[in-house]
Amino acid sequence: MKCASRALAPPERGRNKRQASSDWPMRTGALRRAALVWRETRGKYISRFAFRDFQRGIASQQLSRIVSVSPAIQSSRMPLLAERFGLDRATLINCARTTFTAVASMLLAYGLKLPEFYWAPISAIVILLSPSDPVTTAWQRFAGTALGVIVAAAIATFFHPNWIAYGAGIFICGILSAVLRIGRAYRFAGIALSIVMLIASGGPPWMVAVHRFIEVSLGIGVALLVGAVWPATKS
Repeated sequence: MKCASRALAPPERGRNKRQASSDWPMRTGALRRAALVWRETRGKYISRFAFRDFQRGIASQQLSRIVSVSPAIQSSRMPLLAERFGLDRATLINCARTTFTAVASMLLAYGLKLPEFYWAPISAIVILLSPSDPVTTAWQRFAGTALGVIVAAAIATFFHPNWIAYGAGIFICGILSAVLRIGRAYRFAGIALSIVMLIASGGPPWMVAVHRFIEVSLGIGVALLVGAVWPATKS
């Protein structure tokens, strides 16, 4: 038995060696493929981490730029905002100036117990926001209002207010404006005459004319005072 086992042993060892030698290329190929897969996946992970770090670096740089913006850069961005929205420092100041003038004239006329006090802020806004010289516009409105209320009171006293009397009053205001060399005040005279004659009121015509003149003159005075103390800011 021992001899038989010894005789069979060498062939088995040789067979194992031949099988191992034949399996070696397969094993080396598998190892190479595993190595390639590991390199590719490792490269992907490395590139992913590197890209993530790169993104974090860019974000930190942008954040530092936003935080460390200098006042000069901020001031340089103001004209862009002004162009886009039409809001700048001069616009805000002029809005506050107009608001103060309108409210002050309204409160003053209301405090004087004028019956239609709202004409004071209307006149103040017209004078303050006039595209031409406010003083010239104020003088034209003052003279035209005086002429208009006088003509309206005279017509309303002697004639019943109707379309014929109203048309005659507008025509007379134009003639008197030309004679008195205040032609540009004609528009304000027509406005004042229209207010007195067309708006119904319970008082006598002369009293209505006097109240209207006081209300308009009050608004003109407040607008001129604010214009002198608080000049308009240029955009």
